[in-house]
Order: sequence, then structure tokens, then C-alpha cells
Amino acid sequence: QHTPWRSDFKCGAGWPSDDGTREKSECNPDGEFPCCSTSGWCGISRLHCECPGCIDYRQVHAAEVSVPETRDKRIAIIIPYRDRESHYQKFERHFADFVRELNVENRRNQEFHIFLVEQFDNQLFNRGWLFNVGFTEALRSLGDRKPDCIVMQDVDNLPMSGVDFGSCSSPVQLSSEIECWGWSVPYPGNVGGTVAMNSDHWMRINGFSNEYWGWGGEDDDLYWRLRHNQLLVGGCNPFCQSQPGSVEIFRPRKGHGKFLCLHDNDHTPRRRPADDKPLWDRLQRVRSGDMIWRGDGINNVEYRLINEFVKGDDSAVFANIHSNETIRGFTLHWKSVASKLEQKSALDRTYLIAPGGWSMKDTKSVEARYLGLCGTGVRVPLKKVPSDLDELREILPDRCRHDNELRFLAVDFNRQLGTVIDHHWRLQRFIRTLPTSHSGVIHALHKKELNEALEKGWYGGSARPGDRFGAREGSAVY
Repeated sequence: QHTPWRSDFKCGAGWPSDDGTREKSECNPDGEFPCCSTSGWCGISRLHCECPGCIDYRQVHAAEVSVPETRDKRIAIIIPYRDRESHYQKFERHFADFVRELNVENRRNQEFHIFLVEQFDNQLFNRGWLFNVGFTEALRSLGDRKPDCIVMQDVDNLPMSGVDFGSCSSPVQLSSEIECWGWSVPYPGNVGGTVAMNSDHWMRINGFSNEYWGWGGEDDDLYWRLRHNQLLVGGCNPFCQSQPGSVEIFRPRKGHGKFLCLHDNDHTPRRRPADDKPLWDRLQRVRSGDMIWRGDGINNVEYRLINEFVKGDDSAVFANIHSNETIRGFTLHWKSVASKLEQKSALDRTYLIAPGGWSMKDTKSVEARYLGLCGTGVRVPLKKVPSDLDELREILPDRCRHDNELRFLAVDFNRQLGTVIDHHWRLQRFIRTLPTSHSGVIHALHKKELNEALEKGWYGGSARPGDRFGAREGSAVY
């Protein structure tokens, strides 16, 4: 007997509507999702339909899942990030190879935009909030070039061949076979890892919650947002044997959701708030049907944009071996953001000193007059967090800018600790982690002078013209 589906595309007990009544719950064997059971919808693949209690109404088994669309897509991948430089460097190299295989060897031309959203403050890490920031910034940055799919991606999961980031007609957990979870997912209702949706679906559930500070909780909250909006259209495989009738997110067919894991020894410590009871109480409210999620997410996200830059990865742009057309790689959009709008920027408390010269501060009223090698009468304002060492060099006068022997030493005066800035990760970490009550300096030194400073234990002090930070034996330079 052919009868209508419920509005959430499930069969089984009627789904309560807003007015408290229950809809009819019947299955349509000619519909898109014909595998049913009395306890709930089982799925659309052959494996799904082999679950106990599932009935396959199709006369002929089709492919395990719908065939992915072949149209090339514009994809925005959002990576929440902080202090994981080792992971990101590995991810970037791996993803370049992934794009090469997809766009050259498989003759596709997907357009990838990676939004690396860095939490540039010292609050507990907030993965959900960072995604909402990335979602907002992705739509702003791409403008009329609206992405077809927007993906939440963890930096420590690496996609393998066969993963289709352009498949998001329904919310899908792309990372359905994770190496560190025995090539599966942690539990049936898990919606963590790499999740893809179109922008309409993300807006429908209002993204992630902004309230889960620390590690954990935001994924389970997301599950209930999807469930309350009837967007869980996955099956029970591979959990049908132990948990028949579970309501899950859609997952790719076997072999097309494989992700490698980067090891935890590269992780920063995972911390939760001292009192996390309010978070679990909040999760319970969402689970029970409280609509607080409607006012907590994309529509009320607040942040301060500290710095941004865009980089096209030349190493991932290739010539099509089959034609003369250019094959896209991916574009990196780096966004550094702070969670507290009122937090004072470290730039207000950081000086830059050129070789043998005068210090300068980030105010329009202060002029930096360099002596000796760098000349005199030069005004060089420090207007933003430098994206890398090249941008830091560009702040200096020409005579210093092109000195290959120039090195940078960053010092926290209050803690009397310094660090050699040999990579842009260290530069940004120094500025981000400078406590609000401290003052700092970034000193440009010639390589020889820096080595002498390190040998003698110089580490900080006053920043008067001509000073080499003052000297004290036994300093700690890291």
C-alpha cells in the first residue's frame, strides 16, 4: 500500500507537529528512501536494508547510494584552529595532493576555499563558535560566488581518495570511516569530524552553538539541531545489529568516507571549564526539545577580526594533462579572530625596534626615527598583526628590509622571557599570548648580534634608543 511519508522522511511512529498533533507515518516504496522498519527509517543502501526489521520495497537494487553529482562545485572548508601548526602544515601538504588527484587525475575542476579560523585569544577553545565565525566570513569573502557546500573540517583528519566534498544535498558526515576509530565513527549518533551541508541547511539549524567553551559538547548539540529540523536522513548501518532504529546523519557509501588521523602528541592540551555542568544542562535542554538553539548560533555570533590574508597555493595549481585549461588548486583564507570584543589588542602594547634604531609603537602620534644602517626620518606604523616574517620585514625601511642577515627576537618584558621568531607561527603566537597587563618588543637584529645576545643571556629590559634590551646573566630564552 502506497502511503505518504512523514515530513522528516522517516517511517514509524508519527512525528509530533508544532500544534501537538501527530502526522501519518507510512512508507512510499516508490519514493527516494524506500527502506523502512517499524522502529524507524533504515536507509537507502543495500547494507542498510539488510538490517533486522528493515524492508526493502524496491524490486531492483540500485547502487548503494545516489550517484554523486558530476557538476564541479565551489566548496568552502572551515577549519577551527589554534596552536596546531604541525597539524596544519601536514594537512596543507596532504590536501594539495588530494586536490591534485581529484582535479587532474580524475579530470575534475572543483573550486576549494579553505578558511583557517584561528582563535586569537587566551579563552578556552571554542570549536562551534569558530565554525560560525568561519561560516560568516566565508559568505562575506566569497560574496556573489556562493559556495555549493560548506564543510566543517578538523585539522587533524586527512581525507583519502574517494571523499566527495561536493556532496551535500543532505547533511552528510563525510568522515564516516576514521582511522583512529577503527575505520568507523565513535557512536551511531555522532556528527563530529568532517560534516558538509549547503548554506541553507546550516542556516536552518543556526550553525553550531556558541556556548561550548572547552573540549566537547558542541557535536552532540549539533546532532539535536539536525534532528529537530528533520535533517537526519541516514541509515542505521553499521549499528543496525546492536541499535536498530537509531536516527543518524547520512554517511557516504563504504570506502568513500575514509580519513586518516594525525597523532595526539601534536595536540595542544584539551581543556574543559572547571565547572562544565551548565554546558551539559544546556545540552539536555536542546535534547528535550527546548528551542534555545534558535537564538544561539550563526545569527548571534560576535567576534573581532584581528587579521586576515588570502593565499593561493601555487603548489596545488596544475595544468590539465588532458587539455590546455588550468586546473584549480585551493585558496587559503586565514582569519585570526578574538572572542571578546572588548579585549585590548596586544598591538597596543608591542614595540618594534630596528637595528641600532629607535622603538616605535602602534599609535599615529609616534614617529619611528631609525639611526645608523636604516637611515633617519622614517615613519613606520605597525597597523596589524603581520601575517608572516616577510610582512614583518616590509614594515622596516628599505635598507633593513632586504638584509638577509636580519633576525627577530620577541621579548615579554614583564616575564623577562624571549623567543627567537624564526617562523610566522611563533610571531603570531607571541602576539596572541602576550598577557593583557604585559608589554612586549620585537627586536630586529643582525644574525651576529642575535647570537651574541643569546650567548650572553640578554633578555629584556628597557627599550631606550641604542639599548640592547639591557643585560642580565642567566636569562631564559626559548
